[in-house]
Amino acid sequence: MRARIGLFGGTFDPVHYGHLRLAETALIECSLDRIVFIPAAMPPHKLASELTSFHHRVEMLRLALRHRPEFECSSVEAHLPTPTYTIETLRHLCRQYAADTDFFFLTGLDAFLEIQTWKEYNQLLAMATFIVSERQREQLSPFKAQLAGELGYSTAGTIWKSNDGRLPVHFLTQAPLTVSSSTIREKIRQGEPIDDMVPEVIRRYILEHQLYRGEAGR
Repeated sequence: MRARIGLFGGTFDPVHYGHLRLAETALIECSLDRIVFIPAAMPPHKLASELTSFHHRVEMLRLALRHRPEFECSSVEAHLPTPTYTIETLRHLCRQYAADTDFFFLTGLDAFLEIQTWKEYNQLLAMATFIVSERQREQLSPFKAQLAGELGYSTAGTIWKSNDGRLPVHFLTQAPLTVSSSTIREKIRQGEPIDDMVPEVIRRYILEHQLYRGEAGR
């Protein structure tokens, strides 16, 4: 039986309940065997000064996932050239996993709508099935339909299909939690509680290491 591995990339700055809910939903709706969280070391659209250190982001992920055997954290991007593009990460993972592995790439609709700006995006769509979470479903629906036409996909319910070798795109039916890392960082700077946004172990880690209280916290 072929392995079905979900890949969840992002800055995870910090990891929060929205990330975990998205992974849980994808695991169930797409019958995945496991999901690998891949914190971005140096994504092309960010400046190093905008990110908390890679070490802290990896440690927070490991803490958040430590009792979830179906989830794991990979620091693979720390060993890849920078800036790190998704296509390069995926190619690296294809060499690491068995040939009978099917990859599924998790992302949000807002990011997926910009897929044509991603490096070698058509190759990406041929190498992994994209799983898309729709946080702003109603507002972005017209742009979604336009993108399907531009990419040449046929739409049927929650699945987009192509007849040219690219893999399907799967849209999750369960709405994600409306939590964002940027909101969490701002709440911390303002001294507001974040108990309902991150696991307790993450809240304690942020407090212990004084993260997100200014440049010194990075």
